[in-house]
Amino acid sequence: MAHLLEKSPSGLSRRIDLPPKDKLFLGRSQTRADVVVSGAAVSGRHCSLARRGDAFLLADEGSTNGTALNGTEIGSTPVPVWRGDELKLGDAVFVLAGEDVPERPASPDPAAPAPGAAPAPVPGGRAGIRPLGGAPVPAAPPPAAAPSAAPRHAGPLRATAAAAEAAGSAGAIRFDNAGGGGANAAAFKRKRNDGPVWIAVIVLGVLVALGLLALFLRGMGS
Repeated sequence: MAHLLEKSPSGLSRRIDLPPKDKLFLGRSQTRADVVVSGAAVSGRHCSLARRGDAFLLADEGSTNGTALNGTEIGSTPVPVWRGDELKLGDAVFVLAGEDVPERPASPDPAAPAPGAAPAPVPGGRAGIRPLGGAPVPAAPPPAAAPSAAPRHAGPLRATAAAAEAAGSAGAIRFDNAGGGGANAAAFKRKRNDGPVWIAVIVLGVLVALGLLALFLRGMGS
């Protein structure tokens, strides 16, 4: 049988059996309430508890201090109440119990797919294949990404570095040839200046030889 267990600071104390009616009013008034609840903060007709088949519905009836279900204040719109739920009327607290009060249904598993829903996608963007009577088989992983090509500016940078190195080498060569070129030019200039002297010496030697040859021939003829 459905009943209320009144909660006190020391624990559950008083049991109040609920009459078998489709709608019960709870409150402090002896004439306006089906279930009399004592308490300074409880209104004459505080709230109602209705039966709808196997379900129980709780609603506030315009009370002064409000009605709360499991710590959340409710209004005049009926809300479902389950076995073990806590009802607070002003400063009075009760727990709904009884074998004929249905238990709160279990919350659905958020990870479980809805009936008829498509299988969840697996990494790689392809849906898993579910064989008959088995778990989903994950799709093949996507191919590994190819190594990225070298930046387009790498070639110009290498060419620029090579050009700079070549320019530096050319500068070094020009610097090395600067001193050697001056010495070679000076030597060549000296050779050009000494050329006429050597020619004169050779011509003079030839003339002396011819003169000696003429004297020799003249002596033989006499």
